[in-house]
Amino acid sequence: MKDPVTDLTDRLALLVVRYNVAFNTGKDGPGHYLCTLADYLIGRVALGDQNAVSRLRAVVEPADLASASFWATPLGRLLFAAGGCGPAAMTQQDAADVLGCSRQYVNELVTGGRLLSVAPPAGSRARGRLVDTAQVRALLAQRLDKLVKQNVS
Repeated sequence: MKDPVTDLTDRLALLVVRYNVAFNTGKDGPGHYLCTLADYLIGRVALGDQNAVSRLRAVVEPADLASASFWATPLGRLLFAAGGCGPAAMTQQDAADVLGCSRQYVNELVTGGRLLSVAPPAGSRARGRLVDTAQVRALLAQRLDKLVKQNVS
């Protein structure tokens, strides 16, 4: 699994390639700045800079933002902890993916009172219990420093 800086650098490089193809520049464009930009954005997101969160969301494909598998990556976790996702409630499995633990551990967090169980909205197709996204974010934010420091110097 890629660390957040490498993941973001790769996504930015893809944007550079798309730019070069779209505008037929035939140059590398801003490619040599990608690592510096990725480091800067990751650092700003870790500090809770909402402008950086918005920019990072713009770099990530919308389909990735809608997939649970993205939120389980280090970059997704960093973005999630900074408030880069919106649902008020999530399934216990999605919470487990984001937190990097088992669904059983999330269930223990619910029964222990560290996560609030939320009833599915009326008419929802969600099965099973949901948990409060803000509390999942708070639990993840407690580990955010560790996630950022191990990947960004």
